[in-house]
Amino acid sequence: MFMLDLVREQLGESTDASPAAEHAYFAGAKLADDEMRDAAAEDQKRRQAERQRQADAERSNLGLGHDIAAGLMDPTADQLDALRRIVCHLVANHCREVIVYGAGWTDRERQQSVGDSGHHEPRHTDAIVSAELQRALDEPDRLRGIAQLTARWGAAFVLNPDGVTRTKALAATGSPASSQTRCPAARIRSAPPCGSSCDPCCPRTSPG
Repeated sequence: MFMLDLVREQLGESTDASPAAEHAYFAGAKLADDEMRDAAAEDQKRRQAERQRQADAERSNLGLGHDIAAGLMDPTADQLDALRRIVCHLVANHCREVIVYGAGWTDRERQQSVGDSGHHEPRHTDAIVSAELQRALDEPDRLRGIAQLTARWGAAFVLNPDGVTRTKALAATGSPASSQTRCPAARIRSAPPCGSSCDPCCPRTSPG
């Protein structure tokens, strides 16, 4: 008891039973609360702005779709010509091997004589692709121009293999004549289904 009385005397026991308030601590806590509220408000504004941008972008994309649909109802001559150029360049750039095979063995203009043997073989790949692309682009009827190029592509699927021989012109460019399978159409048919990593316009050769 003596020790307790001594401690109370040293501490100067107060008659006020309420704990002493630390004003600096509570002031700091209030400042932190204000900062958190401000940060939450800024985050909410940012999220709202992001949702608004997404909504605007979605409306813009749908508006573009409506414009496309309206334009296709009565396309202009320039639009049709642009369509032809897009389609023909895509086919010519991504299906070179197939076009060369189809055109090189079905059109004498795309062939060259083989010495004095009396036989003919397809010209160089670049020459055939360039000529077929230019013929498609020069055709007055735009749809027919697209049809001409795609017809040469389709011809590769129905060629009679007995009339196709190995040629240096095609072999020099890594075309079907230099692969294990002479007809690219055969490799296209055995390619994985659509949606896989294999592009049917660019058939891959079998591993050696």
